[in-house]
Amino acid sequence: MISLKIKKLSEDAILPKRNHDTDMGLDLYSLDEYKLAPRCNGVISTGLAIQYDVDKDIMPLFIKCFNLGFFVRGCSGNFVKKGFQVIEGTIDKDYQGQIGVMCRNTSNEEIIIEKGKKIAQAVFLFTPKISNIEVVEDFVATDRGEKGFGETSGTI
Repeated sequence: MISLKIKKLSEDAILPKRNHDTDMGLDLYSLDEYKLAPRCNGVISTGLAIQYDVDKDIMPLFIKCFNLGFFVRGCSGNFVKKGFQVIEGTIDKDYQGQIGVMCRNTSNEEIIIEKGKKIAQAVFLFTPKISNIEVVEDFVATDRGEKGFGETSGTI
């Protein structure tokens, strides 16, 4: 389990939450109303800073093998319905500043993001610590080799 500490940097900030127990991410909300011009980028404030840690019962394994962080990811409905694209961002465990949501308007129309609207998700992730990085001349051969970008499953 992960424990969260939330600092509200504004009275109007909305705490992150899951709408369903099975949701992968915690919903993040816009602090204010924003207007995003067509084909432009922006950063939307959440008004929150988040500090987190792993509960003590799994801490020994965690410290030895894993790092913890979270991604800020988009909501599929906002993209499909409005052309509002969240540019994925990584929030490292030691970052203590405001969580901002990097975004892009992919449409030809201005997008108005209303105050308090769900704009993104915080998805927590354990990543393995890297014990060794080694420079080699060649890899052990695999069936896939260097095939990528759809070469293994066909293309449209």
